[in-house]
Amino acid sequence: PEPDPEPEPEPDPEPEPGTGRMYRCTASSLRIRKGPSTAYEVIGSLNLNEVVEEIAANADRTWLKIRRQDDLDGWCAAQYLLEIVTPPEDPEPPESEFPWYQVTASSLMVRSAPSASAGVVGNLIKDDTVLSISAAQSGWAQIKRADGLTGWCSLSFLKDIGKVQPSTVRQRIFNGVMYFRKTVTAPRPYIVHTLAISLNAAKFYQIVTPASNPEGTMCSRTVSRFLSEFGVHMAINGDGFTYPAAPEGTCPAGSDLLKPNGYAASRGTIYNTVPRDTLYINSSGEFTVGKPKGKVYNAVSGDRIVLTGGKKVTDLAVGVPAPRTAVGITKNGLGIILMVVDGRQPGYSEGVTLHEVADLLVSFGAHDGINMDGGGSSALVVRGADGSAVLLNRPIEDNVPGKERAVANHLGIFIKN
Repeated sequence: PEPDPEPEPEPDPEPEPGTGRMYRCTASSLRIRKGPSTAYEVIGSLNLNEVVEEIAANADRTWLKIRRQDDLDGWCAAQYLLEIVTPPEDPEPPESEFPWYQVTASSLMVRSAPSASAGVVGNLIKDDTVLSISAAQSGWAQIKRADGLTGWCSLSFLKDIGKVQPSTVRQRIFNGVMYFRKTVTAPRPYIVHTLAISLNAAKFYQIVTPASNPEGTMCSRTVSRFLSEFGVHMAINGDGFTYPAAPEGTCPAGSDLLKPNGYAASRGTIYNTVPRDTLYINSSGEFTVGKPKGKVYNAVSGDRIVLTGGKKVTDLAVGVPAPRTAVGITKNGLGIILMVVDGRQPGYSEGVTLHEVADLLVSFGAHDGINMDGGGSSALVVRGADGSAVLLNRPIEDNVPGKERAVANHLGIFIKN
């Protein structure tokens, strides 16, 4: 008799659709498990920098279900997976329409119109680099500074340095405060934004965000909102934060109740005593890292100390490049460096490691330094020429370049005229 025909093979199951998000592994070896817990069986692993696709996530996104390039899928701990962000649609052009200029006079007036009789709206100092925003008119150039100051300067005191933005843009924003925007191309592209503050040049006062409730919690604010609400001239984000399990108190719509991770104080009131690497400021305005000098007046904790006594901390985690916020102190204590590095924006700025943060602080004269909360929290803001908050860097929140994250506490600096 004729043998029975071979049964048709079962069709391969349709692969589970992905979410469209891609991640890079940040651990030297990361286990892949059958389920979202260490209790599940290990079915494979990822290597450092291996790229995978997200399929799903558990409720709090602490575990991600991923698909490897060989189609193996399973669950990995989310803390070791860094999302690969799509390059921004509006990368900064390498060349501007109008020239960049360098100031050659010791002091150069910025006027409201292209005339020596026009009103003065600001001034530049020698070696400031500024972009012109229109064609020159009768020996005058219209310029714009990073804080939004716009006006006209005499071309007699401006040196044309070309239409390509210089790798380091230098501008005096306030008396005793220099802004530097540094573009680095190797070993990867990243952009550093720094405010170098000379404490003996003016009267500076500091504030850390106060708590909203006796429990040490506070309503979330972006750095821009903090600057406007507290009337400071400069501000950066502070400590990392958590959402209280049993929150007490309420916040306005669009704001969440948060608690900073570590030790924190504002204007003499200590509202969190959890030990952590901390930046301290006493009532005399003296900054110290790791150990207070006298009675604590303001304090904000960070992720970790990266520089102490002029030497880089040796046991820093290797980590992957990421957005960073850092504060440095010069050896004599009279100089403060507020620094933010943009990251997670391929082709624009990919961020730096902790080792690179320490090296950058040293390059700006820091003797001691602390890395604050980074990632999507990193933001550096100044009071603009018109009094509004001006964001100097390009943060990234919810994968949106330029969007600020609302965080728990901040460090603000006020200048008394």
